Amino acid sequence: MKASVIIPNLNGAGWLRDSIESIWAQTEQDFELIVIDNGSTDESLEIARSYCGNPRYHLIENSENTGFSHAVNQGIAMAKGEYMALFNNDAFAEPNWLEELLKTAESDPKIFAVSSLMLRYYEPELADDAGDYVTILGFACKRGDGLKASRYQKPCRIFSACGGAALYRKSILDKIGVFDELFFAYYEDVDLSCAPTILVIKTSIAPPQSAAISAVPPPVRCGITHSKAFRAAATAFCCPTKTSRWSCWLSILSPCCWAIC
Repeated sequence: MKASVIIPNLNGAGWLRDSIESIWAQTEQDFELIVIDNGSTDESLEIARSYCGNPRYHLIENSENTGFSHAVNQGIAMAKGEYMALFNNDAFAEPNWLEELLKTAESDPKIFAVSSLMLRYYEPELADDAGDYVTILGFACKRGDGLKASRYQKPCRIFSACGGAALYRKSILDKIGVFDELFFAYYEDVDLSCAPTILVIKTSIAPPQSAAISAVPPPVRCGITHSKAFRAAATAFCCPTKTSRWSCWLSILSPCCWAIC
């Protein structure tokens, strides 16, 4: 199987069905879909259960909110795909989203992850995230947040793929490990990208045809937000709570961390 699409869900009744339907409508159909419900108390759990008759669909039900990282790791553990495609429950994919991500990943065996150009739902001419970057001071920021999406029309190398709509090569995950679950819901994607950066493995952003649209209105730029839809929206100091990847954070002086193209 080419890909496993993994969607964590927590009380996403307002948009989960549309999000799932956008995945089923992909031009690339060699994939399975795994939804991990994190103890939802709204109708979204029933929405997730309604797809259980599909042989390419799997549902994991947690009794409580275990966090984004844990839920995604559960999906990765049972996934059969060559690539892991993470997707937010409040995002909607263009029909060739998965096809373009795979095309980019397969263009170079050293590419670890491919990030989508994420657009704002109510302002689709603006980018929500064009990949994440780390500043020389160690701050993690969303590249392109609130800027014209037309500025991000060419594939390029970035520091980190935003986990809201990203593709990861499973063979490299097997070598470096999965998401650090001490990052409950923020910056786990930036942390994950540290290990392959040390190994000189690329993280890239795909062509604009791989766009994903986020459903929730954007917060004030660089403001703190608790919205699940914008896990990496705030500019905040990226400090892991254990030393597993401290060597990465010491590497922020590397030129690859400045690749804000």
